[in-house]
Amino acid sequence: METNNSFVNYNALLDTLFKQWEKNYSEGFCKDGLMLIPDNPNPANISYVDELWEKSERRVMFLLKDNPDGAQDIRRWLIDNEHCRNLTGPTQTTSFLPNIAMMLYGLMITKKDYRLGHSEVSKTKMDEVKKIWRSTPFALVETKKIAGGSEVTDKEVEKAIKQDATFLTKEIDILKPNIFVCCGAGNMRFDFLTKTYFKGRDAIIMQYDHPEYKSLKCCLYYYKKDNIVVIQSHHPTQMGDPSVVYERVISPFGTLMNNYQTEF
Repeated sequence: METNNSFVNYNALLDTLFKQWEKNYSEGFCKDGLMLIPDNPNPANISYVDELWEKSERRVMFLLKDNPDGAQDIRRWLIDNEHCRNLTGPTQTTSFLPNIAMMLYGLMITKKDYRLGHSEVSKTKMDEVKKIWRSTPFALVETKKIAGGSEVTDKEVEKAIKQDATFLTKEIDILKPNIFVCCGAGNMRFDFLTKTYFKGRDAIIMQYDHPEYKSLKCCLYYYKKDNIVVIQSHHPTQMGDPSVVYERVISPFGTLMNNYQTEF
């Protein structure tokens, strides 16, 4: 396996995978995976993120639908785009990133008997959210690699997942995340992980109605033997109530921390 300074060069391995993967498509292919970090003490060393990812106790992967903004390498979003880096901006891409950043923050700071609600995070912790956003390794993975538009149907995403299941499995195998956040309406991403990728493995299943948001269904699978978490999430858009997006992920993760001994 290709390494750099004794650490796996994850994105280099992904690049090799993508060269094979995109041969199936004539155009519109998007690369993704381990996001490059803007708060890098040596910007010339783009593999700096590899060491951080390998050392991280919590390696978070957000599984998304598709990229609406054309073929690109989304791993560079935080490096190349000031709005993505600073969680500002009106574009379709930047509009949902604050919700992802807040979920990432919640997943990083939550521990037994300690978690913060959306209200406190949004009102008093945004500087900390931005610091973690720019310095903590995380992965963004599009389950449909061909860029789409402003909308994509569940059938299109489901077809892409089935068609590219082997490649998607290899991408996950390379990155080895231990916290998956399955974003979007429908269960395609969640079902792919729980019914295909982790098929046959025993899971602790937590499903409940959120105590404050009565219509909010929380769902988390914890594979204790592997110390892996899979969480069902909404699409991380700012449409509607962003607290619902945050709470659907952080509430069950906090419940997990309080009720089970984990290695996180």
